[in-house]
Amino acid sequence: MRFIAARRFIASLTVAVVLLWALAQRQLIDTHTLMQAAASAPGTLVALGILLLAPLLFGAIRYRAVLLAMARRVPMAPVLAANIISIAVAIWLPASAGVMEVMRFGLVVRSTRGGPIAVSKTDLAVAGLVDRLLGLATVALVGLLGGLYLLATAGDARVGGMWTIVALTLLLAAGCVVPFVAVRVPRIERAVSKPRTASLLHLLARAEAAVRQVDLGSSAFAVASLASLVISISSILATYLAMRLFAPATPLLAVAVAFPSLTVAGVLPGNIAGFGGNQVAAAVVFGALALDAKAAVLASLLVSAVSLVTTSVAGAIWAPRAWQHGTGGDGLMEEGASE
Repeated sequence: MRFIAARRFIASLTVAVVLLWALAQRQLIDTHTLMQAAASAPGTLVALGILLLAPLLFGAIRYRAVLLAMARRVPMAPVLAANIISIAVAIWLPASAGVMEVMRFGLVVRSTRGGPIAVSKTDLAVAGLVDRLLGLATVALVGLLGGLYLLATAGDARVGGMWTIVALTLLLAAGCVVPFVAVRVPRIERAVSKPRTASLLHLLARAEAAVRQVDLGSSAFAVASLASLVISISSILATYLAMRLFAPATPLLAVAVAFPSLTVAGVLPGNIAGFGGNQVAAAVVFGALALDAKAAVLASLLVSAVSLVTTSVAGAIWAPRAWQHGTGGDGLMEEGASE
């Protein structure tokens, strides 16, 4: 298992290096401009750090609120520690989709074991799935609304890949929102002959079953939704501030439109510590929006660097809380993988 993980890490690192080299060959990476812009705007760097730390706090609030909407109470301290540490570790790993959730799950299980609460591993896993669906749905809906507004108000925004990006964002939003909508309507059982369609419906059915355990009309779920909105807005603002350093005329709504695609690209293979695939995605998406691709690459590099530093420092500060009961790193991953 460790050998397979090592091979994946090496393969993803190789892809990330090749992608960065390709961007450099196309003169989309200018380290002098990047360093000069960062050095001349310390206030922006501080603002970036604060905005990029916000998801660590509000992500924990969202996860705990989802548990509360399931009538499951977990203290805030272990959830916050688990969220910070799992993100700090996942940011260094390739294909971080799932890594953060698995490690957070293991950390919460270990830190609450033997305590006065009674939350099963299944409940924690369901909350993690709902938490992820809610997060993706929020960022997709924000981007979709921004895209529709641009298409309706700016004629020149119709050129290029705007329609493609809006369509892909709509698909992402629909995929994440469907389970939340499905629990509000009567179930409709259909016989499906095509294996691919049946597999997709089976996946949606499992997501729907998870959502059914959450009281969507509760105040706790409203808090989770609000926290998710704060995470989306803070992340979009961070990218917007970075873009303003290199392309001051960049509109905020364009960043909101681009962000869902960048979010998906950020958890795919080919990224190590946020470098590689993230920058290629930024160049492609912002280029499709008729914006400066070079500025997008430099902004993505800056956001990745600041996020890496702030998240790693926060993870190092909170790590003793997770290991105070003798928790081991391998045990955490095994604990999460066992469910």
